[in-house]
Amino acid sequence: MTGKILPRYLIIAVALAAVVSILLLTNFYLQYRWMAGGLVETGMQQHELSLASSFERRSRARLRRIADSLEFEDGSVSLAAGEELISHVVEGQDDFAGLRFVGRDGTLIEAGTLPGSESLTGVTWDEQRLYLRYPITRNGEDLGTLFGNFDLAGLHDAAFEFRDSMVAAAEQHRRSSFLWIGSSMAGMLLLCGFVVWFIIRSQNQRIREIKIQAENLGDARFGAPLQGPKGDELGELVDVFNNMRERLQRTTIPRDYVD
Repeated sequence: MTGKILPRYLIIAVALAAVVSILLLTNFYLQYRWMAGGLVETGMQQHELSLASSFERRSRARLRRIADSLEFEDGSVSLAAGEELISHVVEGQDDFAGLRFVGRDGTLIEAGTLPGSESLTGVTWDEQRLYLRYPITRNGEDLGTLFGNFDLAGLHDAAFEFRDSMVAAAEQHRRSSFLWIGSSMAGMLLLCGFVVWFIIRSQNQRIREIKIQAENLGDARFGAPLQGPKGDELGELVDVFNNMRERLQRTTIPRDYVD
């Protein structure tokens, strides 16, 4: 009966350890997903701010180069050269959706699409466009203003690509971490199972020895005292059994003497 009960304890111990491991892995998985999601969102926001700031600087530098390329005579822009330059810029560069020059004398040169000049301040962002206003001055003289309309599709594509790369990296790291932790826990379960099995095997062996000695006592065969580790319940049981064996041996009449 003992040999049937102890393996049941082993099954219960292994099942309990498996449940605890599953709960720990589930908790780790949920916490990791939450932390990874927060890190991705924070990193994405910081990267978008960095991309937007860099895009604005580049766009402003392009307006400055265009302004430096415009030709002026007596404070007025050269219309032919100005129209050719602005048309070439808008047609030749993908993110230039529109460009407008408004001279101090009211001269207007534009290409592409732009809202009204009165609605454009220094910097205006919306979901799809960046609008910049760049005043043109030479030798302290105000010559006019450039208004640029920049398409943000490339900026959004770069941001989405960065998000996808971060999500893919987080997913890959999550899988490797989850696999490593799962393998470690499986190894720990196997090790614990082996230790429990070894302990049960040792205890069963000691119990079988006690059982054999008890059967021998029933036939008045005392044999040698039982030996075994001390300090546990079975050790105390062995001591009690040996004491009982000695008392019975002293008080029992040998069978040969009776015969």
